[in-house]
Amino acid sequence: AHKATPSTILSSFDTWNEFPPCRHRRRRFAENDGNTLSTVTIDLIISHSQSVSSSPSASRALLSLSRLFHSNTTLWSHCFHSVYFIDAHIPPNEDLYLPRAA
Repeated sequence: AHKATPSTILSSFDTWNEFPPCRHRRRRFAENDGNTLSTVTIDLIISHSQSVSSSPSASRALLSLSRLFHSNTTLWSHCFHSVYFIDAHIPPNEDLYLPRAA
């Protein structure tokens, strides 16, 4: 089974610099519900399967990602209003990613 490391996950955002996940360089997008035009914001939520506090490398990667987002120097950061990080707290012995079993 392939296990993604914090550095490989962080480097995966490099693709968004070439191919941003949005067309607009604004954090607000117009949404038409058929009757009115309203403004919505899009948040980026990053989920870590274990506890970030127990992984110094994951903690450093998320801090780097947060700094990139808040620097507004990347194309993709303009696509999102905020970035949030959540932990699932799955014990390491139960945190198995088996793509063929899915």
